Amino acid sequence: MGINVSKVPFVVWPDTTEEEQLKALESSEQLKEFKAYRDKIRNHKYTPKYHFYAPDGNINDPNGFCYKNGYYHMFYQQYPPVDPRQHWGHAISKDLMHWKDLPTAIYPDPEKCCFSGSALVEDNRVLAMYHGLELGNMIAESKDPLLLNWSKLTNDAVIKIEEGTPYRVFDPHLRKEEDGYYALSGVFRETEIGRRFCIDQFFSEDLVNWTYIGEFMDENIFLTMHNDGACPYFVHMKDDQYCLLHFSHETGPHIYSGTYNKVTHKFKPHHHCGLSMECPGAGSFNAPSVIPNGDGSAYIVFNLCEGRYDDPEYPRKGCMSMVYELWLGRRNEPYIVPLKDIGSLHKDVLYSGNFKVEAGSEFEVPARGRALDIYLNVDLSKASGFTLDVFRSEKERTSVKFSQRYRAWRDRAYVTIDTSDASLDPLKMGRTVETIAVNGCGDGGTLDLRVFIDYCTVEVFCNGAVICSMTYPSLPESDKIFVRAGSGDVEVKNMVVWEMDEII
Repeated sequence: MGINVSKVPFVVWPDTTEEEQLKALESSEQLKEFKAYRDKIRNHKYTPKYHFYAPDGNINDPNGFCYKNGYYHMFYQQYPPVDPRQHWGHAISKDLMHWKDLPTAIYPDPEKCCFSGSALVEDNRVLAMYHGLELGNMIAESKDPLLLNWSKLTNDAVIKIEEGTPYRVFDPHLRKEEDGYYALSGVFRETEIGRRFCIDQFFSEDLVNWTYIGEFMDENIFLTMHNDGACPYFVHMKDDQYCLLHFSHETGPHIYSGTYNKVTHKFKPHHHCGLSMECPGAGSFNAPSVIPNGDGSAYIVFNLCEGRYDDPEYPRKGCMSMVYELWLGRRNEPYIVPLKDIGSLHKDVLYSGNFKVEAGSEFEVPARGRALDIYLNVDLSKASGFTLDVFRSEKERTSVKFSQRYRAWRDRAYVTIDTSDASLDPLKMGRTVETIAVNGCGDGGTLDLRVFIDYCTVEVFCNGAVICSMTYPSLPESDKIFVRAGSGDVEVKNMVVWEMDEII
């Protein structure tokens, strides 16, 4: 037995039919523990209702997002309480919204920890390529209906960490082309003035023997020094257009769209969007995981970093974002929207109507709640912006702000989430105002804004961009909604507030 064997009991599941596997799972001790944990914290004031969180505490990067045998599979960095090293946790869904826990999928041994990676779906199996701490990049495969049983190729790293190589070995992404398999690996180059963003690329015909073939991009004009390329994902979108996604430990997640040369195997980015304006952590987006959808779009999910200090009385850290849709616009620029079917999570309509807010005043929306989907269509012909307060009471509020400047030659706007007055909780971490630039609504135009709140999270969609922040309203009365006008009158032409259902 190796020195890195997990303390989580290893179980071999039946592998013939889905029905047989589901039957066997009914007696899983681990799933019973998961249920007990969820039941214990389900009604806590910070437990989200429609965001996936770990069934045993801490959660980190989503991994191996894929579709197989009628299910979407989301693996994730799991920290089991009996052995809090990184394992691969596992959940499945039919619709990308409702999730079912499955037992731990990939355990450490011989690697010290199972770090992040991706999945490649083939006809008769799914391959998971991930970073095995202290060894290198590993590959495991699963061939059973629910992907419960995993075995590791060679039981060793297939791309090893070695001294003196021109590359680094870290979070990998695996894909297949006509001539064989390609793997991306982050994360940076050390230079005299600091870290330089970099993603390396490898090639193999048999998944076991790999050759380094150089950097994946000749240049990247969009990202500055002192960034890295962790958790890369490379997906085909349409025609000759591709998207590269990754996470930087300095500036958060990034998405590039561009073209790919199948002869040189190089990617050239043409457009870029970032999803965090501050160093990640303390309650914002972290690493991505992506599934190409085959219709010119892709599904994307991020983990949201916890924004509270350790709380032994509430053992939950982090959660996943909702699953989003990634598309390319008219100029092939990336843009992000909520799932088309997100309405299936709607329960009651708490408010539907229209109203005007005079400059310098506010309107209290006659709807209250902590798990809501809020849609606004706003006429800003007389105002440069407005503010939507959620989770509001006398002493707490989270403010979503839209502001724009319009000139004939430029139409730019900014969306911010301000959590500086969000919580009286002494364990809440401080975070600067989260801001993202978006296309404006023009001179005399209207704006569509979509805001999702879920007990501890706020996600805002505006003109193809998404921004988020963790927020922790500590008072039971912090569940009100207000619309505030600044220097000009604001007309809300349509507003709908839905209560959201639970997903687990």
